[in-house]
This record gives sequence, C-alpha cells and structure tokens, in this order.
Amino acid sequence: MDRSSNDRTARPTARRQTMIIERLDLIAFGHITNRSLDLSAGPNRFHLIVGPNESGKSTSLRAISSWLFGMATRADDAFLHPAAKLRVGGRLTSFSSDGTGTQKVLECIRRRGRKNTLRGADDQAEIADSELAQMLGGIDEATFRSRFGLSHEELLLGGEQILRGEGELGEILFSAGAGIGRLREIYEQLDSEASERFKRTGKTPTINNSLQELDEMRRRLREAQVPPAEFADLQKQLAEKETQIQSWREESQSLAQQIAQLKSAEQALPLIPRWKTATQELSSVQDAPMLSDDFPDRRREWEQEQKSTIRLLQTLQQNHAALTEQLKQLGHDESIGLFESEIVTLYRELPGREKAEGEKETLRQSLAVLEREMRSQLHDLAFGEVPQEFDQQVTDPDALMQQVDSLQISESQRAKIQRLASEYEKLVQQRDDASDQLDQAKRELTLAEEALAESKTPTQFQLLDRTLDEMGAPERWIEAARREQSQVEKLARECQTIHRRLKLDPSSDDDAIQSAVELSLPTQSQLTDLTQDLDRAGKEVMLCQQRGQELQQTLANAEEKIASLNADAGDLPTPEDLRDARQHRDKIIDAMKQDAGTTSADQWAAQLAAAELAIHRADSIADIFQSQHQSIYRRQAAQNNLDQLRRQLSEHDSVLATAQASLAQAQENWQSIWQAAGVPASDPDTMRSWISDHQKLIEHFAELQTAIAERDQSHAQLRQAISRLQQALEMVGSDNSSKDSLEQTSTNLSRLHDVALTQRAEHAQQLKLREQRENKRNECRTEIPGLESKLQRRQSALDSWDQQWDELTASLKLTTKPAPQDALSMMDSITQLIGQKKQRDDISLRIASISKETDAFVRRAIRLRDSLDSPDVVANSSTIPSGDTAGLTELAETINSAHERLQREQRARSARDEVQQQLSQRERELADANEQLERLAITQQQLFDEAHCSAPEELGDVEERSRRRILAQSKVEDLQSQLDHWASGQDRESFIESLQGQQPAMIAEELKQLTDKKSELDERLSASQKELWSLNQRLDAINGSSEASKLSQQMQFSLGKLQRESEEYIRLRLAAAILQRAMEHYRNQNQEPVLREAESFFATLTCDEYQSLRVDYGEGDKPSLFGVRDGIDVPANRMSTGTADALYLALRLASLKHQLAHANAIPLIIDDCLIQLDDRRAAAALKVFSELSTTTQVILFTHHDHLVDLASETLPDDGYHVHRLGEASSTASGSSARPATSDPKPKKRPARKKASPKASPKKPDESLSPPDTLFDVFSP
Repeated sequence: MDRSSNDRTARPTARRQTMIIERLDLIAFGHITNRSLDLSAGPNRFHLIVGPNESGKSTSLRAISSWLFGMATRADDAFLHPAAKLRVGGRLTSFSSDGTGTQKVLECIRRRGRKNTLRGADDQAEIADSELAQMLGGIDEATFRSRFGLSHEELLLGGEQILRGEGELGEILFSAGAGIGRLREIYEQLDSEASERFKRTGKTPTINNSLQELDEMRRRLREAQVPPAEFADLQKQLAEKETQIQSWREESQSLAQQIAQLKSAEQALPLIPRWKTATQELSSVQDAPMLSDDFPDRRREWEQEQKSTIRLLQTLQQNHAALTEQLKQLGHDESIGLFESEIVTLYRELPGREKAEGEKETLRQSLAVLEREMRSQLHDLAFGEVPQEFDQQVTDPDALMQQVDSLQISESQRAKIQRLASEYEKLVQQRDDASDQLDQAKRELTLAEEALAESKTPTQFQLLDRTLDEMGAPERWIEAARREQSQVEKLARECQTIHRRLKLDPSSDDDAIQSAVELSLPTQSQLTDLTQDLDRAGKEVMLCQQRGQELQQTLANAEEKIASLNADAGDLPTPEDLRDARQHRDKIIDAMKQDAGTTSADQWAAQLAAAELAIHRADSIADIFQSQHQSIYRRQAAQNNLDQLRRQLSEHDSVLATAQASLAQAQENWQSIWQAAGVPASDPDTMRSWISDHQKLIEHFAELQTAIAERDQSHAQLRQAISRLQQALEMVGSDNSSKDSLEQTSTNLSRLHDVALTQRAEHAQQLKLREQRENKRNECRTEIPGLESKLQRRQSALDSWDQQWDELTASLKLTTKPAPQDALSMMDSITQLIGQKKQRDDISLRIASISKETDAFVRRAIRLRDSLDSPDVVANSSTIPSGDTAGLTELAETINSAHERLQREQRARSARDEVQQQLSQRERELADANEQLERLAITQQQLFDEAHCSAPEELGDVEERSRRRILAQSKVEDLQSQLDHWASGQDRESFIESLQGQQPAMIAEELKQLTDKKSELDERLSASQKELWSLNQRLDAINGSSEASKLSQQMQFSLGKLQRESEEYIRLRLAAAILQRAMEHYRNQNQEPVLREAESFFATLTCDEYQSLRVDYGEGDKPSLFGVRDGIDVPANRMSTGTADALYLALRLASLKHQLAHANAIPLIIDDCLIQLDDRRAAAALKVFSELSTTTQVILFTHHDHLVDLASETLPDDGYHVHRLGEASSTASGSSARPATSDPKPKKRPARKKASPKASPKKPDESLSPPDTLFDVFSP
C-alpha cells in the first residue's frame, strides 16, 4: 500500500461543507435599489435567470463578488447611490454534504469602506470577516472568479486553445482545472518575451546585443588607457585647489544656516499674534459640541421629512373623511339581499323551464307516432286471417299494451331457441368434418405404407459424420495456413528490403541473405574506440579550421587598422626615426669633439650648423613624440599586434597539418576494419544505422525460419485432413498430394469437405424421410379408431338437437316445423315490439316529469312574488293555473324584474366594498405615517442628544457654534503647523519665546549683511571650481582618462542593463518552467478521475456523437487527448469549434466536480456560456448543469429566452428554477428589500396583478433615470 493510501487510512475524512446563496439583497448597488432574489429552492439548485440584453448581468456578478469579498476602492457602481450608501447583502447557508453536521447560517450586509465593512442584517452590528471567510472555505476573490465563475469568453478561449495546441493533455487539463482559458497564450507570451531578450545563436535580442556592445567598449577602454608621462605637479595643484574649495564650501554652509534661521524668524514673527488671537477665539467656543460633517444634512433631511410626513398625514385624514361620507351616501336594499340565492336560482332555471315546455309538446307527438308503429307491427305478427276484433282492440292504447304483453315469451325459452338455432349449423358441420377426417386418415395410411416399402437405408453414415464433427470447419485451418504463408512472404520481403539497404549483394536471394546474416562484424568496443578517434580528430581539425578563420579575420582587421593608423598619422616619425636622429646627433657631436683643435673656422662653423640641425631634428622628433605620443603608441601597438598575429597564424598552420594527419590515420583505420569484415565502410553515423539494419536482418531471418516451420506443419495438417475425408468417402487418394502447393491443398480440402457435407446431408435426408414415413403410418393407425368414435358422437348430438327443437317450436303453435332462421326472425320482431313499448313508457314518464317540475317552478315563483310584496302579482296570482305556459310567461316578467333589482343591489355592494377597501388602505397609510412620525421623533431625539439641546429651534444655534469651533480649531492647527515648520524641529513654545523682543527691521538688516557676505564667498567658490575644472581637463588631456571615464560609465550602464535583462530573462524562463511543471503535476494527480468524469459529460454535451475520451502518447512520451467518434480517434486539435468548446466545458465541469469531492462546495456562477451551442447541445448542457446542481449550487445568467423552453422540454419540473427579468422599472424608495418572484413553470407565466393606487412622494422624471438592472426588474 502506498503512502498516500496510508495517510488516507490514518486520518479521518474531513466532513465536506456545502455553501449556497439562499438570498441575494441588492439594497443600493449600481442602478438597483431594494431588490431581493430568492435562490433557496432545491434539491436541484440549478437557477436559470433570464432577461433581455443590457439587463445587468455584469452588475449582478460584481454585486456577488463585492458582497463576498468586499467592494473595490474605486466606486464604479456609485453613479446612482453615493459611495457611502452602497449596500449589498443576503443570506448564506453552509451544511455538511452527508447531512450529519449542523447547519450554519450567515445573514450579512456589505458596505463600502476600508475596514469593518461587513455588518449584520440590521446594518449596525459589525461581523468579523473571518466568519464569512470560514463559510467560503478560505478561498479568495481571484480563486472564486477562476474556479467558480464560467463565462462565454472563457469557453471560447478554452476551445480556441484546444484547437491552437497539439492536443497536449497536461495543458488542456490544467487550463480547464484552473479556469484559465488563455493558458496557451500566456505560455507563448512568456516564451516570446524570453526570446526577445536572449537566443543562444541570435544577435538581435537585447542580451545578445548588450554583450556585443560590452565587448566593444572593453576593447576601446583597453586602447584608451594609456599611462601618463608626468602629471605630479598638476595633481599637487589639484589637491591644493580642492582643499581651498572645501574650506570655502564649509564657510558657505555655515552662512546658509544662519541665513535660514533669520528667514525663519522673519516669517514666524507675523504669525505669532494671529496664533494667539485664534487660540482665544477657540477658547470662547470650546464648550460647543463637535458635530459630524453630515449633521446639517441630516438635520435638513429630518426637517423636510417631518414637514412632508405631516402634510401627507393631513391629506390622508381628509381623504379618509371623504371616503367615509361617500360610504354613507351609497344605498342598501336589504330585502332583496335576503332572497338573492332564490332569485339567482329561478333566473338561471327559467330558460330551462321554457325549453322543457317546448320539449313536452315534441314528446307528445313522438308518442303518437310510436303507437302507430306498434299497431303496424302487431298487424304483421298476426297469424292467418286477422279478425275484425283485433283491429278494434289495437286502436285503444291500453289494449295495445295488453296485446304486446301477451306476445312475450320467457327469457329461458328465448335463450333455448336462440341457443339451438345457433348450434344447428355447427353440429351439421362437425358431423360432416368428422366423416371427411375419417376418409382422409384411411387414404394417408395407404399412401404411407406404400412409400415406406420403397425407402432405402444408407451405409457408412456414422464414419463420415464422426470425421466431419472432429474436423469442424476447414476454413479455420486454411486461414491459419494462409496467415502463416503471408507471414513467411512478409518476413521474406522485409529481409530482402533490409538486405538491399545493406548494399552487400545485388541479387538479394536466400543465399545472399544467409551470407549477410553470417557476416562477422567488428566488435562494439572496436567500433567505439575508432568512432571516438574519428570524432576527436574531426573536432580538432574543425576547431583548427575555425581558429584559422578567426586568425585570418583578425589579421585582416589588424592590417586594415594599421593601414588606417598610417593614413591618419601621415608623416609622424617612428621610434626608429627618433633613435636614428639621436644617433646622428651624437655622432656629429662626437666628431666635433675629436676635431675641435684641428678644424678650421669654416669647417667648425659647418660642423656647428650640422650639429644644430641634427639637434633640432632630434628635438623636433622628440617634441612630436611628446605631443603625439598616443597616436604613435597606438600605431606601434597595432604593428606589434600584427606581427604577433602573423606568428600565431604560422604556428596554427603546423597544428592544422598535424590534426589533418591524425584525421586521415583515423579514417584509414576505420576503412580497414570494415574491409576486413567484407563490408563497404561509410561515416560512423551511417554505419551505426547499417549495424542496426543488420541486427534487424538477423532478427527477421530468425523469425522467417520459425514461420516457415509453422507453415510446413500447417500444410501437413491440411494433407492429413484430406486423407481422412477420402477414407470416409471411400475415395482413392493421389500419390502426388505431397507435392501440391498450399493453395492446391486448400482447394482440394475445401472441395472434399463440400462433397462430404453434401453426402452427409443426403444421408440425413434419407434417414429423416424414412423416419417421417414410419411416424406417419403409426399416426394413421392410431388415429382411425378415434375418428370413427368421433363420427358416432357427432351424429348422436345432431339427433338430440332435432328432438329438443321439436319440443320448443311446439309451444309456438305453428302448423309446420319452422326453420331455425325463421324462428329467430319472429323473435326479433317480438323483441323490437317490446322495445317500442318500453320507449313509449319512457316518453310518458318524461312528459309527466316535465309537468311536475313546471308546477314546482311556478309555485316557487309565486312564493317569491308574494314575498317581495308586488301588488300587481298578488292581485293576479289566482288567475294563473298551475303548470300552464301562459302563467309561466307572466311569472318570467316577475323573475326578470327581481333579478334586475338584485343586480342593482350587487353593484351598490361592490361600490361599498371598493370604498371600504380604500378606507382600509387609507387607515394603513395613516398607520404608516404615524410610524414615520414616531421614527422622526426618534431621529429628532438623536439630533438633540448629539447637539446637547432640547428644542428644535436651538439646533441652528448649536450648529453655528459647532461650525465656529471647527473653523477656529482648523485655523489654530494651520498656524501651529506653520510655526512648527519655521521652528525646524525646535519646540514651538521655546521657538516663540526665543523670538520675543526681536524687531523685524534688525533681523532684515542682519539678513542682508549675511546674504552679501555669502554671495561674495560663492563668487570666489565658483571661480575656484572653474580653475579646478580646468586643472582636471589638463590632467585628462595628459593621461587620456576622459575617454576611459566615459567608457567606464557606459560600461557600468551596460552592465546594469545587462543585469536587469538577465534577471528578467531568468524570471521568464523560470515562470515558464514552473508553469510547465505545474501542468505536468496537475495531470499526474488528476488525469484519471477528471477524464472519467469528463468522458460522461462530453458524451452528453455532444449528444453521444462522441462516445469516450482516450489518451495516446506520441513522440517523447508526450500525452495527447483524443475523442472517440464511432470507433475513430479524433485529435482534440482537429475537432470542430463547437465540439472543442463542448470538450473544454466537459473538462471544466469535471475538474470542478473532482475538486468539490475533496473541498467545500461553492456556488458556480455561469455568464451566458451556451451561445455557440445548437439547441441539442444546449439542452444537453442544461441537463449537465442540473445534474451538477445536486453537488453545488449553479446560477446561470442568460438573455436567450429559448433556453427556458429547452429546459422545460429536457429537465423535470424540480430539476431547475426560472427567474424572469421583466421590463425596466423606475427606482422606488423603501426601507426593506422587496423579494423577486421565481417561476418554476416557464411555459405559463403568471400575469401581474394590478397594483392599487398608493400615495407616495413625488418621484423624479422616470425617463431620465437609468434603466434598472437584474433584480429590481422582478415583479413583487
């Protein structure tokens, strides 16, 4: 067991917490005022928030982030509400995922500020940020946005990264897990910025260019640093001048301090009286309270609200009195209300009664027609000659009914007749069928005995059957042999291909391949030694050649430089010229010394002139050397360098020749060792490939021999199978079968097997046919006695039927025996006549029922008329007969009149109810106004307490005194600050005491004297500094340090730049390496579980177009991701744009689900990420979100209304919760957040109720207010 398993076993598993947003309150944020969204529905916590464009999704996301992590310092959302008034809050709930832990609830409000911004639900009590951080599981805002926020932009970047990359698994997984859609762009940017700074073989990058410039400056510095000849005197003068300047500078600094002190005293003297005056003014208002800056605004706001509330209260009281008076003026008909239900009932039944009276007349006509039909039926059923009395009897209705009743027969008798009539045809058919079956069985028995006598039994059947069963299908043997033959041919071709690559023998036949396999090659140690010798010698030659090229280039540069120096120097003498001139001068002087006594005056004058000329020439050359020593030195150094390069080039040529000789010897040794093996030699890399091919040839040749043996064995098995089949078929085999090819043997085996199968099938058919004939004969012999008995039973049943039929038809008193169909027709006519009698009875009962109901209706109407005391109706009531239509018509007028009177009373009642509702509304508004007055009273007392007064009229005076105290205190503090500034660190009181008694005029005079003295000293100091600069210039001109100093400064600058760029390059490369290592570590830790989850998500999101995900390893064991589509692997970077987006979404959700399995669950916020998907994939994504919402809360913002339809078609009713955004409404004032409604059934949207009119303060023009966003457009 690994260590991680031990750790998991040893430590108890931490209980995972789930945090959800139950409610979001946007009290004052952005455009939104006092709106609330209820997100507590479950168990599937998938909330779909739908609204039109510009509905404020970004505002809502900022609100959630501001609530959970604090508002930004820059108040971007303070365009409607002041920054200090911004508020956003809600309710969070945290509970353990397994349901065993206790539930924790946090209801809080976030306000804008730097500290203590988290408050309780009352916006007063402070809540520690640690409580909210504990609910969030310790994550910060950046982690929340990247891991638990998913937008359309991130989805597009993630899909684009998959398509731009090479399908590298670690990069894709890390990007999805970290929620970084532009990971590849970041990685490429790091590499690009690093390459802009340094490339191993580049010249233009910053570091490469700086290195070149630094080398060039070092070279120039070496040339500029020429040691000086004599500059001790200048150095001494320079030191003396620096000492003098330092002395004067110290004196100037002392004067500057004295001047600064005098200036401070001069500035501070006028401030002291003002400070004392301000201090006295502050003392006079010291007892005034220090009111807050917003106290005047709060006082004015209180006064305005007090006045507006009093006015509103007076208006409401007047409105309440008017409504009370209006309610009194409305009439009330109490008598009609007592009979409301009876009037409504009679009014509703009146049309039915009138219709029933019309129906009664129709029924009477139908009754007459039905009686005529019944008489006709009785006349048709009369037997024989119809007597006259019969016609007279049937005209009477009662006699007609008695005649019909006399025709009825019992149900048992009717059933027996019907049963016997229905059985007749069946019994006759059964008797005939039994006779036919007996005749058919006798004929089949005769035919079966004749066919059985002609049947034959096959021989040798068992041997053939056993042989075929043991062999089975020959195709598997043939296919195996063919595969082995194909393997032999494939290996042979591969051996020939490898042999041709070896280039040993052009024929490439089996003997040549065998010879190549048996070659004796050099040992590995020999090859290694010779290869090392060749590499060593080759590198030496290459290095020598490179060195030679560098020396040639350096020599050419040196020659060019010496030519340039010679051209620049012109006729400057060389050290040899100076030496020759001095030797010539000394020679002339020595000659003059030797000939001093022997030469004449003219000769001496000539020698003296020559000596002067030689001395002048030597001094001139020396002077030129003194003035142009740098140019001469550079030319001489260049000449020395040129001579040294020529010597180095000569030495290098000999070294190159030695290296080339060593290389030639190594090549000769290499060729000889391969020639001894009989192999043409090439370069070591080629021969290494040749050795690899030779080893492959040996391996393939061994496999070829094994394949040939297996093929021969399979061929022998095929021939053995043929022999067995021939023996079973009693056929004679061929003597040349062992020489047949594999294809011929396979063909023979297949042919013999087909023949054997055919013969076995024929034998089986013969045996089966004989068995069938024997079975048929036995069946016929067994069946005939039963059929004979069956025929007898059928005939007996038919005889019994005839007897029963005669008995039943005798009761009908017919003269002849009726046929079954005639008897049935007669019974149908009787049945029809009885049915008509029943119908006639029903109509009669219906007519009587209508008359009875009409009579009851008329009596109820008369009672209502009498109860309502209608004089006209009472006077005429005795003239209305019961149940008469004319009386019903007159009573209808009374009912309609009473109904109209009732409607008038109902309208008056509705008006009274409406006025009563308005009265109740005004009473509630009066109560609200009184509560507002009470709150204003509390606010008034708070103002009194803060101002330390007891009357409203005192607030203005206290406010003015507080303002004066604040101004005086500010003035004192400002003056004290100025005094502290001029005191320069000295104690203020001591500084003021030190200035007592001093006069500004004396200070000004002393300041003028010191200033003049310092100006004179500064002028001398400036002149000395100029002299110092001149001395430095002369010293620099002597030793060349000016150019060297400049180059040194440039080198220091370049070194600093190079250091900065190098540090930045290291940082970029280190960041790229850390990012790469992090991706690899994340892949190793999370590849298997994340891909397992993503596979299911990906199949769902692509509607099963892709069935799974697969990982494959390419060059360098680099893992790549593939999608499996109908058995075909599709690389991730070759997928369509929509599929790549779906893959990134699947990996993103799988990573989140895997992370949530080991960490606290935080709500997932999605910002309209399904735009690119079609309806099928969008519906699949909604299904995935719904499934994920059982693990963590999922909130999706979108302006696409069709997603709601897709959700309703795809998800169950409890699988999602819809929150709709309506039209923008104006911002309303109020003290509490109003809840937004949720619509769980989006197909049927509830209509908004019309709000009752409500008095409210006048609002600003709604057309000028910004559109409300998100939650404040929900209907309350």
